[in-house]
Amino acid sequence: MKYFTEALGFNVRHICSSIKTNNDHIMTIAEIDNEKYLIDVGSGYPTFEAIPINFEKESKVYQHSFLEYKFAKEEKDESLMIIRLHKKGDFRPGSDAATTSASWRVACIIDPMPRDLSFFDSSMSLIYSSSDHLVFHTSLRIILFPNGGQALVLRDKLLYKEDSNTHELVIKKEFDNFSDIIEEIKTLFPLLYDEAKKIVN
Repeated sequence: MKYFTEALGFNVRHICSSIKTNNDHIMTIAEIDNEKYLIDVGSGYPTFEAIPINFEKESKVYQHSFLEYKFAKEEKDESLMIIRLHKKGDFRPGSDAATTSASWRVACIIDPMPRDLSFFDSSMSLIYSSSDHLVFHTSLRIILFPNGGQALVLRDKLLYKEDSNTHELVIKKEFDNFSDIIEEIKTLFPLLYDEAKKIVN
C-alpha cells in the first residue's frame, strides 16, 4: 500500500499499531498539501476511505458496511497516540453483543511515528510463527465485498452476509465439514483458492 500511494504523489510512511499485542499491525500515513491521512487495508474490517487525521480530539463517526467506528487522539507515555474505536458491528472475540452495543470499544492503538520496515521484524516474526499470538493460525477468516457491495464473512464454520437494510452481519450458512467450506471458498473466492493451490503444490 505504501508504494502504491507513493506512486499517486503522496508522501507516505509506515506506522505501527497494536491490536492484540504490541506492534502487531502495520498501517500507512499519507501526506499531501500538508494534510495527513490514515490508510488501513489489512485489518479485515471495512475502511473504505483514507481517514484525515487533522482532527483535534475525535474524528467524525464512520459507517462502512457493517462497522461503525471513529478515531480519537490520546496522550500515552508522553506521546500522542491515535485510538481506533469500534461500536456497532465489531465481531471480535469478546464482542459478541457488539452488533447492538451502545458503547465504544478500543480496537487498536496507533503510534503515528514513522517506522522503517525493519522495525517490525521482531513483532511480525512472532505473529507468523506463533499460534499463541494470532488466531489466524487456527481459525479461518475471509472477508469479501463483492463489487463494493454487502460484506460476506467466512469465519470458521459460519458464513455471514451483510443485511442490506440493517447492515448487520447475519448467518447465511453453517458448514458441517471442511470439504463443504473448501467448495464455498472455490465459489465465493476463486482467486484466493487458485493462489492457495499454487502455494500448496
